[in-house]
Amino acid sequence: MEPRPSLTTRLVARLIGTAVGPLFGIASYVRRRRAVHPYGDAYAVTITIDESLSSLAGTAFGNTVRLGGIVRLSHGLGRSAGKADVRGFALRALGPDGAKKQDIVMMSTFTRGVRQMMSLPTSYTTRYSSVVPLTGPQGPLVFTCLPLESGAADQFFDRGSATGFRFELQAGVPHGTPYRFAEIELGQPLSADEAERLRFDPCNAELGLVPIDTINLIRKIVYPMSQIGRSVWYPSRPAPPTTRIPSDPAQDHASAASAARPGSR
Repeated sequence: MEPRPSLTTRLVARLIGTAVGPLFGIASYVRRRRAVHPYGDAYAVTITIDESLSSLAGTAFGNTVRLGGIVRLSHGLGRSAGKADVRGFALRALGPDGAKKQDIVMMSTFTRGVRQMMSLPTSYTTRYSSVVPLTGPQGPLVFTCLPLESGAADQFFDRGSATGFRFELQAGVPHGTPYRFAEIELGQPLSADEAERLRFDPCNAELGLVPIDTINLIRKIVYPMSQIGRSVWYPSRPAPPTTRIPSDPAQDHASAASAARPGSR
């Protein structure tokens, strides 16, 4: 059983979330976009889990399997393409039936000793980390994502041209060594309308990883407030269609894209 946050942790998170949440709601209302990470593009993805990590046992990521999902790559501060910015990598993994979902929100980072520090790179081909842990049956875990290709400019991702681009997904205990367990391959881009309707939240935790620390508990309050501010401009929008793994396990999304894309695998 996952540990329950302490009363102090829950109280601190509630106080901070209640204080800053309305500011995010106002910002998203005024901006008519997300308060942070306003610009970016989303892709259907295939998550191929080919390593069984004992630390992921008891979750949907603990066995070798292929899952469908969605990734949104974004500019954190909203700066234009090619400019230094916090980069976002929001991953939504879907269960085998496509009904349950798990959101893992990552940002561009570098390591300093055992700490994860926010970075402002000029490209999406950078290192991402969840920074704060999610907790599964075996304990807390931090997720890391690394690009497996290079040479692609921001516009390549932002214009929906990055089909076939691959990332490596790793997991490890906080302040420990991360271990590779899966590969993420970008499939077809979502339409701008579908991408706008996405609502990523670490509290979407139906595949075995639960947010329990202070920052994630603050997110539990802040994210919905930000989404409410934005939803004023987009009322009664249905959710994007379910994204499952390709019907043909041998399907290769990369062939056509690789021929036109700079960089190598």
